[in-house]
Amino acid sequence: MSEKEPVEKPYEPSENEIRSLDLLHEGQEAALRSDLKNALMKLKESLAVAKKDNDMEWIAYIEGTLAYLNSDLTGLKACISHAGDNAHVLSRLAQGLERRGASNYAEDYGI
Repeated sequence: MSEKEPVEKPYEPSENEIRSLDLLHEGQEAALRSDLKNALMKLKESLAVAKKDNDMEWIAYIEGTLAYLNSDLTGLKACISHAGDNAHVLSRLAQGLERRGASNYAEDYGI
């Protein structure tokens, strides 16, 4: 008689992950409209929620995006290597910020 293979459950994000992602998207939408005040507010809220789950790659991505919107190239570059799958996005933001000296989210995010 063979033993049954354990069934791996599909990944289910926590409520904090979902809320942080929603807030990030609201911040991105504000940034695309050049509404920097609301973009920063939503991203800071997203970061506070993300810190509850301690996902360091996600936190680095949000912190890097905040640094970008604040035209902080040094802070942004410091986050790139810690952002996991989102490192390429932060790299693209850094290239635009370095070229122009100021953020332009719509152009640098690639929309």
